[in-house]
Amino acid sequence: MFITRSIKDMLKYRHDIGAFIGEKEMSTLAERMEIIIDECGIKQTVFAKSVGVTPNYISMIIHGKKELISPTLALLIEYIYGYSHEWILSGEGDKYNREKLKKRIIKKIEDSSYDENQLNELDEFLNRL
Repeated sequence: MFITRSIKDMLKYRHDIGAFIGEKEMSTLAERMEIIIDECGIKQTVFAKSVGVTPNYISMIIHGKKELISPTLALLIEYIYGYSHEWILSGEGDKYNREKLKKRIIKKIEDSSYDENQLNELDEFLNRL
């Protein structure tokens, strides 16, 4: 489910790669964190566990009670999920670390079974990155 949803989200934006890859400012850390969790199709608790923090910590961020996170946590999120640590911390710059995103997509493709049509669409998408 996680793999398919993420790739479908990516394909949804294949005609406007600039908006998908290079989204600029998002005003709050809460909004950015919600986007990451939503786009990954996971629950807050799963996300929290994957980055080594408590679900309460993530909840505090999403509800605006915590407005900053450490650069180390942002780098960990980048490493695991492919979102740029700069975008996570400030809302500025590219939303994704393009190289990590490409590797993540390739890994998901290798772990899944797609028909030839879907693979062609994915190939077109990756070539636009």
